[in-house]
Amino acid sequence: ILHLAITVVNLQAQQTTDTGENDMGKKDKDCWKPEKHPTHMCKLFKKGLMMEIDQQSAKPTVACSKCGAKADVPESVCQPKPL
Repeated sequence: ILHLAITVVNLQAQQTTDTGENDMGKKDKDCWKPEKHPTHMCKLFKKGLMMEIDQQSAKPTVACSKCGAKADVPESVCQPKPL
């Protein structure tokens, strides 16, 4: 539960729209797998899918350099870096 709370706090810093635009109206170009972006932790948080976030971060191996979300596999975040 603690890692979920930390993930939620980190994801609150990420503010993008469903169109892939950030707060400034610019397209996010820093997602290494844009085709997978709808399933990334930041999008799951925005949709309120907390169970999915918890399931994908049970044994994290990477963190997102952009928002700090931790995930089990690199494909679940925009900018993965090893923990």
